[in-house]
Amino acid sequence: MRFVPLLTCFCKPDLDTVLAAWLLTRRHGVCRPGLLLALPGEASAALLDEPRVLCLECGGSGRVADGNFDHHGEDVLPCAAEQAWRVVGGPSASAALVDYVAHVDRGDPLPPAPGALPLSALFSGMLLCQRGPCRRFRAGLALVERVFSAGLSPLDVRPLLRDPLLSRYAAARAAARQALERLGEEATSLHLGRWRFMALVADLPGVHGLLRRRGADISLAGCGSPRRWTLSVRQELHWLIPAVLPLLAAREPGWGGPAGGGIIGSPRSGSRLSQEEVAACVRQALACTPHQA
Repeated sequence: MRFVPLLTCFCKPDLDTVLAAWLLTRRHGVCRPGLLLALPGEASAALLDEPRVLCLECGGSGRVADGNFDHHGEDVLPCAAEQAWRVVGGPSASAALVDYVAHVDRGDPLPPAPGALPLSALFSGMLLCQRGPCRRFRAGLALVERVFSAGLSPLDVRPLLRDPLLSRYAAARAAARQALERLGEEATSLHLGRWRFMALVADLPGVHGLLRRRGADISLAGCGSPRRWTLSVRQELHWLIPAVLPLLAAREPGWGGPAGGGIIGSPRSGSRLSQEEVAACVRQALACTPHQA
């Protein structure tokens, strides 16, 4: 089953939404997602009900027959790319890409070899170089196609750096990482029992990785205005996510994330919760699961 959408809607161009679009609309080596529309929040009922419109991570969780690929909400669902891969039935050659993106989306990325350049890093550099969500989305589609066509592992895409544009993506990502390291001094930290909670607001990719390297067991990254939060935990703390998610959703509907993962995010349109309120929900979740904590 392949989609020939008139319109593809998304909230943000990330690896999950881009790979889902590539899987659903790729034909003869070309991805044809139709017109692109970046939304500030969930798609309208009219868009969600129209099967000729692809809605990627913007509502309609579980309604793949209507062209909706999302995993936020009450149902426990895989990420958009996994849902798309199952709908189109492969191709089997893309399984490694889907598995990699699913791990990244769950906040549990596969470790690359020393010195390798993972796809997520190059994608982050692309986001820094391209301007505007639709241009970023199309550039992301082109990047995924390059990785697939070259038969590269998403854990190491260094052969692509022979292309000057993709080399520029890598350089932008390296410069952003250096800038983020300097911003790391502004991170706040507190201990919740035996776990270390750290938070940082920065409009740069890689905040959770930075805080993890600085010793965080639980990390909170904020960006944008209105503020958008993502909460991530170490793999051994994945049990905390289903405990804290309903507490956050009770204060602010719209929090969600991929099934079985270690990361969740605030509503797509932004959050009214402060850093302290999110930390309070984490503290409460830890208190409710003393046998785990």
